[in-house]
Amino acid sequence: MNIDNHLYKNYLQISNDWPLDDWSITKECFDKIVEILPFGKTILEIGSGNSTNILSKFYKMISIESNEEWMNKYKSKYIYVPFKEMLSEEFGHTTWLDIDILKQNISNLDYDLLLVDAGGDRVGIYDNINLFNTNIPIIFDDTMCEKYFKCANLLSNKVNKKIETFQCKKNKYCVNWWDGKKYSVLI
Repeated sequence: MNIDNHLYKNYLQISNDWPLDDWSITKECFDKIVEILPFGKTILEIGSGNSTNILSKFYKMISIESNEEWMNKYKSKYIYVPFKEMLSEEFGHTTWLDIDILKQNISNLDYDLLLVDAGGDRVGIYDNINLFNTNIPIIFDDTMCEKYFKCANLLSNKVNKKIETFQCKKNKYCVNWWDGKKYSVLI
């Protein structure tokens, strides 16, 4: 799909020499996004970071961010949503995004892929998935964590999407997940 795009050569350069550590999305996750989403489309990400910088070279980015230190770092439309305690019907007491502030800021957004990569204890999305467009691909990062894997699977049932989980290779900057990270795609 993106092979004929003038940006494809830039994508290959980044993918072939992946510059990010394991706190960011992986090369495999980046490659999957490029596989399923045409360049120029819009990604709504929960949690921004160094991968925002790379993704913004190919996509329009909207970043929901709770850490003021990461606000307005890269080419993205940033939306500040602080954390708030919540009670999840499936996961119990947790910290996620302040729902009232989130609702005010995302109700009129148009986006083509949802990337769940932070937001406190990201399992809070399970109880609030109705706030998001679910007729698009959803990528849930870091599903090597049992709780996140469980959440991604429960979400796939809740929104009636197939789920596929991918095991990533260890990258040269791997410092935390020695067997490599995992991410799940709901499509």
